[in-house]
Amino acid sequence: MKTRIPQLVRDKMVPRPGFTELNITVSPAIATALLIAKVHSEAEEIARDVGNPEEYADVLECLMALAKTNSVNWAEVMKALNEKRERKGALDTGNLWIPEAYLDDIRNHQAA
Repeated sequence: MKTRIPQLVRDKMVPRPGFTELNITVSPAIATALLIAKVHSEAEEIARDVGNPEEYADVLECLMALAKTNSVNWAEVMKALNEKRERKGALDTGNLWIPEAYLDDIRNHQAA
């Protein structure tokens, strides 16, 4: 049987009948740390199933909860997203930036 680690779960998740489980409410500081860990965990799930919209929804849910836990208004997050897209663009084209130091390494490797 696989042992599961404690983790934040959605609000409607309750302990399962027949299992010794407990749900508790944690402080905002602990919730913040757990939400950051959950963002990483959910992003790993996207890596395993890049075509599953539910995995993207899970990451978004974590980010929204993280913002709310830290009194960051989601509308302000979306405003910042749009402003940054206006200034710098989006991440839609696969535009890879390579700094000079790496270019030197590439050139040296190709010359060898």
